[in-house]
Amino acid sequence: LHIAAINGDLKSTELLINAGAKSDIKNNSQKTPVDYAAKYGYTDLVNYYVSKSLASKDMLEAARENQSSGLVKVNNGEAKVIYTGHSGWAVQTEKHVLIFDYYNMNKCETGGMANGSVCPKELKDKDVIVFVSHDHSDHFDTCIYQWAKDVKNITYVYGFKPEESWANRETGYHGPKYVYINNNQTQQVDNTTVTTQLSNDTGQGFLVVADGVTIYHPGDHALFTAEDEAGFKKEVDFIASQTKSVDIAFLPVSGCPSRWKKEFIVQGFFYTID
Repeated sequence: LHIAAINGDLKSTELLINAGAKSDIKNNSQKTPVDYAAKYGYTDLVNYYVSKSLASKDMLEAARENQSSGLVKVNNGEAKVIYTGHSGWAVQTEKHVLIFDYYNMNKCETGGMANGSVCPKELKDKDVIVFVSHDHSDHFDTCIYQWAKDVKNITYVYGFKPEESWANRETGYHGPKYVYINNNQTQQVDNTTVTTQLSNDTGQGFLVVADGVTIYHPGDHALFTAEDEAGFKKEVDFIASQTKSVDIAFLPVSGCPSRWKKEFIVQGFFYTID
């Protein structure tokens, strides 16, 4: 029930309640399922609990107040950052919503921005840019294709050419139109400035300037081993040559278990910061 509430999943909640699940059970944080439904603004779910006399009307009012907590008014030079899981982040600036490496295991039909799940209906009137650093499935969730049906102004920027990707060799690429920028090049994308770097894993990293905010998401570019050092530092140095400062950086602190060594990852992290 807690998981259903966190994801705003009314159907699963109904099935569980009808099967006798206890709605007043608390987790380690002493929160009930309806506490989370209200926190994330799922009014339909809280209303169901109220209709079953399993929650008070005060909880419904709390849900209404929290309904728009995912996206807020942001001024120029400011940003709201939302963690979407794994290496994924959403950054709301004054005029844009930037989504990096979204990965939510195809659960796009539930949840909302308040709890880190992209819900197209929340974005339908926003200027959205979706960045995908590389084609590994934990960074490239094809559920992002669906957003183009609901969001009027959406642009996809890939750090690779999907028609050449191993993931699409047999089936071909059937996703939306996209922008690809050559390595170490800068291009204007929907009134933002995007600069790419070559990732020493695969694909690219992105330096994005949007509405007075500079954001760096390197994908899986990291100092995995001693052999990676020269290539890793070269690309970080390139990014440093393109901007005087970065406001928000999303840097890997772990990596593929077959490759990463903690001491190298940490060195690379601090090299990037410096």
